[in-house]
Amino acid sequence: MKAGRLAPLAIASDKRSPALPDVPTLTELGIPVVAASWWGVLAPAGTPPAVIRKLNTQLNDVLKDKAVQGFLLEQGIHTVGGTPEQFTQYIHEESEKWQAIVRDANLHLQN
Repeated sequence: MKAGRLAPLAIASDKRSPALPDVPTLTELGIPVVAASWWGVLAPAGTPPAVIRKLNTQLNDVLKDKAVQGFLLEQGIHTVGGTPEQFTQYIHEESEKWQAIVRDANLHLQN
C-alpha cells in the first residue's frame, strides 16, 4: 500500500481505522459485515478480583501510552481498553454472533 501498488477497497471493522482513515467500512458501502480481529488478556478462572483489577488498570495504562498506541497503530491495531466486564460482554456478543452465522449458514466441521 505504501508503494502505491495495492489499494484497499474497504475494511470489515465497525468503524474506520485510524491507520487507514480514507478507507470506508464494508457497512458504509452497503455490505453489513463486521468481522474485525481482536485481542485481549484473560486470566484463569478463580483469579482473585483484586488481581484482575490491578492487571486491568496496568494494561489500560499501557494502552493509553502514546508510544504504545503509535507502535500498534503502525501495525494497523487500534487500541481500546476497558473494564473486565466490558470485555466479558464483548466476548459473549462475538460468540453469539458467530454461532448464529455458523448455524444459519449450516456450516459443519469436517475431519
